[in-house]
Amino acid sequence: MKRGFSLPFQYKAIFAFLLLMNLSFFVTGYMAKTLAENTILREKEDKLLTLTRVLDARLDPGGYAELLRQQGAEHATREEKIHVLNRLLKDTTDEVGRSAPGLGVGYYSEDLDAIITYGPSESFNYVVGVTIPPDHPGRVVMETGEPLVRSGTMVRGDIMNAMSPILREGKVIGYIWANELTTDITAQFANLSRKMFGGMLLCFGVTVCFLILLSRRTVRDIDRIITGVRAMRFDLSKRISGAGGDLREVAESINTMATEISKANEETNRALSVLRSVMSNVDALVYVCDPETKKLVYVNDYLCRLIGREDVQGKICHEILYGKTEACDFCPQKYLFEPDGTPVFTPVQAERFFADTGREFFLTDRLVTWHDGRLLHMGVGTDVTERKALAVAEAANRAQRDFLARMSHEIRTPMNGVLGMTRLALQADPPPAQQEYLKKIHSSASLLLGIINDILDFSRIEAGKLTIEKHVFNLREMVENIRELIQPRINENNLALRIALDESLPDYVLGDELRLSQVLLNLLGNASKFTLEGFIELAMRAETLPSGSLRLRCTVSDSGIGMSEEQQQALFKPFSQADSSTSRKFGGTGLGLSICKALVTLMDGDISAESGPGAGSVFSFSVVLERAEKPSGLFEETQAPWENTRYDAYAFLLVEDNLINQEIALAILGELGAAVDVADNGETGVQAFLDKDYDLIFMDVRMPVMDGLEATKHIRASNKRNAATIPVIAMTANAMAEDREISRETGMDGHIAKPIDVADLKKILFQQLHGRKPVRGAAGPD
Repeated sequence: MKRGFSLPFQYKAIFAFLLLMNLSFFVTGYMAKTLAENTILREKEDKLLTLTRVLDARLDPGGYAELLRQQGAEHATREEKIHVLNRLLKDTTDEVGRSAPGLGVGYYSEDLDAIITYGPSESFNYVVGVTIPPDHPGRVVMETGEPLVRSGTMVRGDIMNAMSPILREGKVIGYIWANELTTDITAQFANLSRKMFGGMLLCFGVTVCFLILLSRRTVRDIDRIITGVRAMRFDLSKRISGAGGDLREVAESINTMATEISKANEETNRALSVLRSVMSNVDALVYVCDPETKKLVYVNDYLCRLIGREDVQGKICHEILYGKTEACDFCPQKYLFEPDGTPVFTPVQAERFFADTGREFFLTDRLVTWHDGRLLHMGVGTDVTERKALAVAEAANRAQRDFLARMSHEIRTPMNGVLGMTRLALQADPPPAQQEYLKKIHSSASLLLGIINDILDFSRIEAGKLTIEKHVFNLREMVENIRELIQPRINENNLALRIALDESLPDYVLGDELRLSQVLLNLLGNASKFTLEGFIELAMRAETLPSGSLRLRCTVSDSGIGMSEEQQQALFKPFSQADSSTSRKFGGTGLGLSICKALVTLMDGDISAESGPGAGSVFSFSVVLERAEKPSGLFEETQAPWENTRYDAYAFLLVEDNLINQEIALAILGELGAAVDVADNGETGVQAFLDKDYDLIFMDVRMPVMDGLEATKHIRASNKRNAATIPVIAMTANAMAEDREISRETGMDGHIAKPIDVADLKKILFQQLHGRKPVRGAAGPD
């Protein structure tokens, strides 16, 4: 049998609706009736008050006293005055009183304390001369001076009485009233009620008939909707059909809701599919455990692969994951609950080796609310084995770099003394034999410095800290400078140096001149080292790339001892030479070619070698440069302007704690004509700056009491006039690229590494002081 609304329920529904409608009609009708009655009463009140104002206007402006004086009755008795005034005023009250049946009007005098007239007189004349009781509403009107309307039962029936004060010269001398029987109002109210409730009954009857007709179809449509909704419980593809009228919108809304729910279910299923895929492929272990039973509720694929098992769901956590018969000592669940069982929702994190995998994981354990409302323990772990190994390796690299930096500093400091003192000794023009000894000392120290620089470059390359800097330079001038540097070594072995520059070479290019020169000097130096007789040749040519850039191809050839195939395979590896005898015979660290390869790679090029035993060697490499125009303002002199510049008018401050370094720096700066004061630590250096004016400060970095970096900060932060502008140059054995960056960030304007290169010192002095007026007020650099 088809299920739906039963007949009794239909009648109940109709009855309930009719009852609600009846109540609604009654309330609405009552409110309308009340509103109409109030409106009628207000209109009646306004009418009566208007009559009192009309009567007041028709009184003589002088009031009762003037009327009595005109009649010669100002000294008459009270009864005589009432009689005179009644005779004079009753025509007015009669005229107004007869204007409407049931209307009564009158005057009351406060001085006479009596009704003067009451019209129409034929109906109310018998009340003339009567006073009013103390609680009469008229007393209120005379006291307040405000009009008043009162309704009540009088001798002649139910009336509405309106009273207004009579004011003369701001004084109340009486009041006027107008009253009327309310019989007509009652009749209006009764008629209004009959019409209103008759209409209500008519509407009610029509509504009942309409509802009876409507309910049949409505019940049928509701039954269809209920049947459709029941079908949707099991199949969201089902839809409601056949509903009409307003219920059609309900049916369409339910159908739309079913469509949206179906789409939401599809989205949820897709999201669950994605989540399952993520959980199956994420490189992290995930498990969920019941704290009460210790059983695994969920384990992702990564963890299953890690422990080599798949049938783990529902198994005891510590047995499966750690192979233990009892809960682990480090079980995070003891931290996820208080001793009294209160849950702790703060995550617990720890690093530990997981099971017997030999892998170390960073685990985060926390409490989560499961879909069934249970509070479960979830663990998520990421493999940190490689990361920790990398951290160890990075720590080792940092230790290596720190060690190299310290060793570089410790070696450069005495090396500055060796090279500086050797230079000073050679300037003293010693005997020829001593000159030869000093030159060999200087050459050996320079060689040692080159080895240190190679080691530092290699360290920067390994750390990824070595970068290529681009600027415009003259390619042919660079080659000439290289020739001048390498020529003495060529001459020592009586070799011929040939340089072949192709016409395709431009004059000016954009690139890293320093690193390109370093590669060429290294290859030419190796060629001179391993060539005992014959020649060395440098050839260069250029190719234009499709992008417009320039590929520079360089070849260094020699007629030296050559290399075997096996030796060539290890050429560009660090710390590698042909064999151990090579190092003993020719020297070197084996880093040069490795550094060359790294530099060429950074300049978007490559390097290779061809050789054979006894057949010499050919090293070829290429780098990418950009064509450039001659920069404006480039010095035309064959000699740089800073080479012969003197600083006789300038005052320098040297902050240096090492006595030998002080002596060397003073000698070099003294040759340039500058006046130099010395401070032996950062603190005294800051005080010297505050006490005296200087044009430039040379600042060592590592010093006792206060280091150079801290001293520079104090100088820049001081209130002295030139604290922010005075050039501060680091003169230090800290020669790493990081050291230069630290100096710049601290507020220094330049960096000179020890051992001091005089040419670099002259150049940086010229850059900082050219165009600056000395503090002594003399002319600038000569």
